[in-house]
Amino acid sequence: MMERLTFLCPGPASDLTSTYTIPHLACSVYFQCLSLIPGLVREWFQSQTKRIRDAVDRVTQKYVSPILIQQELDTASTLKDINVGETGLFTVKKHSNTREITAIYNIETSRVEICIRLPMNYPLSIASIECTHHVGFTKEQWNKWMLQLKTNLIQSNGSIADGLLNWKQNIDKTMQGIEECSICYCILHTNNELPKRTCRTCKKKFHDACLFRWFRSSNKSTCPHCRANF
Repeated sequence: MMERLTFLCPGPASDLTSTYTIPHLACSVYFQCLSLIPGLVREWFQSQTKRIRDAVDRVTQKYVSPILIQQELDTASTLKDINVGETGLFTVKKHSNTREITAIYNIETSRVEICIRLPMNYPLSIASIECTHHVGFTKEQWNKWMLQLKTNLIQSNGSIADGLLNWKQNIDKTMQGIEECSICYCILHTNNELPKRTCRTCKKKFHDACLFRWFRSSNKSTCPHCRANF
């Protein structure tokens, strides 16, 4: 990876006495941060001045994003032809020229197809998601699934492949009749937890993690839905 980024700071990176050692290390750290914790890097990026944002954006778009985009496309494309029950199929296709990933969930007569587009400076900017086709599902259902995927990709530091797998599993659980969390609208939390906490008044279900975050942010121990004491 260091070899890929040496052009950012010319000089012999292997020479520990070189004045370019620290710049090369900084390039390596930046690359790793964008790979592993893109959400935090985006927060840092948005907090900078326009001059710094423009400079970082140019370098990222030219040298870093092409590598990370190709990694995302290649990893996502391994999720192809996954069986859904006895008659369904989940598959993912990559389109390198347009930086797009197409995911199709197909079961019996129902089908939903989405397209994820990666911006040229990904992951400094988030991917856009569009539902291009849906049959056999209500508008409310696929709107929730789209929200789930967008939330997962924006808030988590996982790959797009991880987000798509979580999205598929949420649809699987919906088809099985499992109720979603009334806070995040997902059935499976990013830690694979199901909604287990039930309000005694309104009977809505919640993930433990979502409920704890609600209690902490609101400074209350009431139900997020009906406001009854939990």
